[in-house]
Amino acid sequence: MSFQNSSCNIYLDSDPGDTDRKTSLSATCNNDQGTGMTSQIKLDEALGNQDGRFSWNGQNFSNTARNVRLGMEGQREPVLHAELKKDSGEYVGSDTQLGEHVGNVDGQLRWNS
Repeated sequence: MSFQNSSCNIYLDSDPGDTDRKTSLSATCNNDQGTGMTSQIKLDEALGNQDGRFSWNGQNFSNTARNVRLGMEGQREPVLHAELKKDSGEYVGSDTQLGEHVGNVDGQLRWNS
C-alpha cells in the first residue's frame, strides 16, 4: 500500500551539515495499532539521476540536483520535483511519484518490492 494513505506530516528533510547533500523523506506513519510514528527513509539510497531524469535503479540524485521539493498532487499523491543535471551540464526539470516506490510497514517507511 502507498504510504500516503496511512501517513501525515509528509515532508523532505536534509542535513544542512551533510556535505554529501542527501535527501530524506519523513512522515508520521500509522503502525498496525493505529499509532502515529515518525519515520524517515533516505531517498538517495534508491534514487539516482540518469541524464536529467530520476532513476529508481540509481543512487545519490541529490549530488546533481537543485530546487528539490515535494508536491502533493491529485488524490494526495506525493511527487518529488527537482532540477537535475544532464550529462551536458544543463539542468532540466524532472519529477517522480514517491507513492509508487515507498510504503508504510507497521509505522516505518520502506521501499516497495
